[in-house]
Amino acid sequence: MRNSRRMTTHATRSQLIAFVASADSLGMPSIGTAAFIAFEWLLREADIISRLSWSDYRPPERPDCIRLRHGKTDTVIWQPLIDNEGPLFPELTARLDSSPKRGSLIVMRDTKDRRREEFLPYSEHWFRHCVSRIRDHVGLPKEITFTSFRHGGMTELGDAELSDQSMMALSAHKTRAMLTVYSKRNERQRANAARKRLAHRI
Repeated sequence: MRNSRRMTTHATRSQLIAFVASADSLGMPSIGTAAFIAFEWLLREADIISRLSWSDYRPPERPDCIRLRHGKTDTVIWQPLIDNEGPLFPELTARLDSSPKRGSLIVMRDTKDRRREEFLPYSEHWFRHCVSRIRDHVGLPKEITFTSFRHGGMTELGDAELSDQSMMALSAHKTRAMLTVYSKRNERQRANAARKRLAHRI
């Protein structure tokens, strides 16, 4: 049986920045934030719009981390946001720190529902419709989907010449060699991997 799945086109960081600017200009900054999260923290769409909550971001017990839930692999990791050299994701954390809290989830619709008069979570259909509108507005290729941003983040890890172990520490992909995702060793690896990635960009 032939595999009918198409290869996902990865987005570059410059395409991410253009997409986020377009989302902001169209009054949909939450979609831009979601794209940033997919690219930087390698979360899938469902994890971003259905699971990632404000209680995961800088909780009192770990104010320099975010808790990331990877539903596909049933994995939870603590991603450091800062190390002894400074912020690891400066653009994204600055964006989140200045974002309004419209509900328990970080990514919520930017306008109130007319009937219920409150901010609601995104449905998968409406979220993808908004992504397409933003993409077309800025003139990105049709092949760029929301999944492209996560793939772009993974590609950037490879471009930064991270080891397989460091990449898996950031992306939470499971292998037989990685059994203890909550160990201090893996947390240090995630911080070191993020620092090396940031240094690659600068």
